[in-house]
Amino acid sequence: ALSATSIAITAQTFQDLGQKNSRESVLVRSAAVIDDVLGLVILAFVSSLAASSGHADVIGVGGMLVIIVKAVLLFAVAILFGMSIAPYLSYWVSRLEDSLEMKAAFVMGIGIVFAVLADAIGLEMIVGAYAVGLALDPVHFRYFKEPEAIMEMRERLSHADTKWEQQSLRILEATINKHSDK
Repeated sequence: ALSATSIAITAQTFQDLGQKNSRESVLVRSAAVIDDVLGLVILAFVSSLAASSGHADVIGVGGMLVIIVKAVLLFAVAILFGMSIAPYLSYWVSRLEDSLEMKAAFVMGIGIVFAVLADAIGLEMIVGAYAVGLALDPVHFRYFKEPEAIMEMRERLSHADTKWEQQSLRILEATINKHSDK
């Protein structure tokens, strides 16, 4: 419970500094992911310990290794899903309807499926939902409409004429792009 996820804050900080793809940024974000995964493995272990009525000898080293292997396999499946299936699934779901509501339903549905998968293999549901959340990328949602406010701002900004308006356009465009995925 004391393991906090901070990947989004870290990534945004590096992006604001213009260092999103630097070696240091990748290293820090990778360490944050590993930290979160370890926290979830500890959660799975503590949950198993609680389920065995607190008898640590029931779980043992072998039980802990089984939990770690299950968690690693679940993360591998989530990453493969995010790299191979999610882009196509996102495209086909957006063809049904490209609204924000469908986008939210799509994300919630995938999270629930992976939560149930985690539960089915004996891990906590939060581990599955978290794993697939890491695997999904904003690029998977490019087929869905942007919020109406963002579309309206983009339309108004497209009519910049003066130098000051063009400078304002760049600043506002950067702000819109920063918040459009949220």
